[in-house]
Amino acid sequence: MFESYLRANGLKAKLFFLFWTVSTLSSDASLSSGFAGSLLMQQQDASQSKSSGAALPPLWLPVDSANLRVTQTLLPLIHAAEVQTELGLSADQVKSLESALAEIDGPWWRARNLPVTEQRLVVADLEARLLKQLSIQLPEEIVRRIQQLELQLQTSRLLLRPDVAKFLELTPPQIAEIDSMVSDTEKVSSEIEKLSQTKDPAIFEKAQQRLAEARKIEIQDSQDTLKPAQRQKLTQVLGTLFDFSKCERIYPLAPELVSSAEWFGTNPGTLSELRGKVVVVHFYAFQCINCQRNFGRYNEWADQFKNEDVVLIGIQTPETSAESDPLQVRRAAEKDAMKFPVLIDLERQNWDAWGNTMWPTVYVIDKQGYIRMWWQGELNWEGAKTDQVVAEAIKKLLLEK
Repeated sequence: MFESYLRANGLKAKLFFLFWTVSTLSSDASLSSGFAGSLLMQQQDASQSKSSGAALPPLWLPVDSANLRVTQTLLPLIHAAEVQTELGLSADQVKSLESALAEIDGPWWRARNLPVTEQRLVVADLEARLLKQLSIQLPEEIVRRIQQLELQLQTSRLLLRPDVAKFLELTPPQIAEIDSMVSDTEKVSSEIEKLSQTKDPAIFEKAQQRLAEARKIEIQDSQDTLKPAQRQKLTQVLGTLFDFSKCERIYPLAPELVSSAEWFGTNPGTLSELRGKVVVVHFYAFQCINCQRNFGRYNEWADQFKNEDVVLIGIQTPETSAESDPLQVRRAAEKDAMKFPVLIDLERQNWDAWGNTMWPTVYVIDKQGYIRMWWQGELNWEGAKTDQVVAEAIKKLLLEK
């Protein structure tokens, strides 16, 4: 799913994945495996499988929002069903976790629109709140395993966490050397961002390969900086290696629809009531030309999945005075022969709840109520076939329990 999404969305998706640490759950999954895996193999080869005897902290602290070197990974991590299975959570524990996530996910999703420094402040607060809640709901060994997975995803960057550095007894020269390695990688990353407007996929692909190589070098050189005793303590910190490449669900629970007295068609119910169905929500404004170019694709989905557990919901959020008139919204929907219900979002409450920023935007929600993919803009912009990608995603989600 990750690969097809990247192919369809191009640079926009790649930068968004970096922004949201989704790259950590896809391409970085192999990096975390390489970092932790080689350490574990070295430990086994050296017959050092026994614990170092050093007492781990009761709990690691959330990542410092000001420490831009270290990725905040707890929130995407805890949403993955594969991780919840790894933790051995019961049905009741998953239900309690989702109750906690319901309080966290709205602010987390909306934070994607903030500048990075502000976003990290919000995420740090949410991580602290969630960790506190998890410590109340779950046994200590499960919480500790969650933190092991969080640290694995941070790959070599976890060595720049003051709490981890202190536990490993890293020296100032070691920390400075690792920081210099990270700086080299970040320089390559910055150069790639400058290519955001390139239309030559070969140039971008080559730059991506260069970044991947830089990150591998960073990880290997960071390991080489550690002394044998520090490596052994680090394997204690990381625990058993987990394969993050199989994780599919890394976005938040979809915000609940804000009720409206104005609809075109029949109100299908709340998202909570629609659990068990795949839901496609799309924001539009009827006078928006980019939105109009998507209408045909929405109707095609309505026809394609009319006999399946799929619900399409339009949300018309006004930009112009005409779009603020429910009668004109309904007339336009009739003119465009829309085959799905439309919530008329006159007060922009749904727009704000979702932190939406662009007309049109499409969200695909799974049977459990989690956002699984999203797209801003025309589905077929400059020859893109995102409508097909969305249709394939819907088919795949229908197969899930």
